Amino acid sequence: MLLRTHTHIPPERGRLTEDGRGAPDTRAVPDWHDAIHRARPLVRRRDPAALDILVPALRWRNASAREEALQMLAELGGLSVPRLVVIAERGGSAEERKAARDVLGRLARHEFVDGLVRSLADPSAFLRQSATNALLDLRPREAVGELARILEGGSNGMRPLAARLLGRLRDPAAVRALLRALHDGDPSVRRAAAEALGEIRDPRAVAALSRATRDPRPAVSRAAHRALEATVGSS
Repeated sequence: MLLRTHTHIPPERGRLTEDGRGAPDTRAVPDWHDAIHRARPLVRRRDPAALDILVPALRWRNASAREEALQMLAELGGLSVPRLVVIAERGGSAEERKAARDVLGRLARHEFVDGLVRSLADPSAFLRQSATNALLDLRPREAVGELARILEGGSNGMRPLAARLLGRLRDPAAVRALLRALHDGDPSVRRAAAEALGEIRDPRAVAALSRATRDPRPAVSRAAHRALEATVGSS
């Protein structure tokens, strides 16, 4: 279950083990001044390499040094979200989890949402599910455009997920992209689009769903039938 910072949330890549536990304790940093100095120009350039320096700071004992690192993580905006979400849920200590939630809570809503959408492409199934749950909890209208772009031009594995999320968000702004997806060459995308339209139940989809009931793939045609019934029944 996601944390509730912006109304929900996600881990650290690279220095986080597969089960989400933290890397060996690095609280006794030989020279945190040097770490901060090296991270600062990377943060200004919004270089993801800054995360490798700053994420371990969640375990630093020096409160002022840790606070400076947390602020820089917040300045990275959406870039920091994927790693921090995992730590917030699976960090090795309560202190790390609290610090990760602290940073996530400092982000502007649009930065947080951007990071969640970015997380949908992460190789970690845990992170993808956490990001999906957070988006469903937040129901952010600002995510619709990016999800529509993923639906139309993302990887094969991402596109059905984007369609399902658009349906769960139930935003009419997603209808046009979903209608186009009913003609996609991938049947899993067509099916997901039909199911999503059935959740949104917008009258503009009736004609397209009616045609989709004749899709050569049974799974798609059944999904279109259900969506059509839900849409007509709600009007």
